[in-house]
Amino acid sequence: MLETIQALETEIRRSLRNDFGRPHVEVILSRDFASDHPEHRKALRARLVEVYTKLEAHKVDSATLTRLTDLAKPPIAKGWAISISHCPLIGGLVAGPSDHHLGFDFELTSRVRPEIAKRVAVTDVEKALLESNTPDISPITKPALFWSAKEASIKLIGNQVLEQDRHARTPVFNVIEISSLAYRPSPEPLSNTRCYFFEGRYEEILIHGTSFQVGDLTVSLAARSLV
Repeated sequence: MLETIQALETEIRRSLRNDFGRPHVEVILSRDFASDHPEHRKALRARLVEVYTKLEAHKVDSATLTRLTDLAKPPIAKGWAISISHCPLIGGLVAGPSDHHLGFDFELTSRVRPEIAKRVAVTDVEKALLESNTPDISPITKPALFWSAKEASIKLIGNQVLEQDRHARTPVFNVIEISSLAYRPSPEPLSNTRCYFFEGRYEEILIHGTSFQVGDLTVSLAARSLV
């Protein structure tokens, strides 16, 4: 598992730097944050607070710290991109100063069966995407890629909505459309991590993202397209 965590951290950091232009966003993954680990949610939030207070020590306020540690609400902080996720094998966070939000998601690839993914494919574009053959993407792992891309996109848009109104309801699956999935070779020739791009939209907002699969894990990052 340690090798898997290190491989994912490497790919996520590279993607944050090269695909999203966020070289200063922290990536922290750990088995301690996995959903089968006791107190994983508190441990993850505590680590998030450490990251935040380290970089924002001169302007930390109690309201922000309360929001970051409130397990009933998504963590948000003004001027920061923050997203957290966990599954039974691993959990983690991406967090750092940024003018634009990110969405982050972990899934167990084997748990997302085709029939499960089809439940959240609500547009004709999404249904065709799941049913078609996509070059270099296995039909066995495609459902998890689709689901994870959609989850990361929901978190991305949800963070943006909540920044505007902290009492707003976050978006659900049927308002996010994932329009494309594509394989891309890893920059590291010997890497056992498979890398992908995806695109989507929420209303008039265009979304782009990257996904990674290694072992039984699928991980996705989503950001708003700025062009």
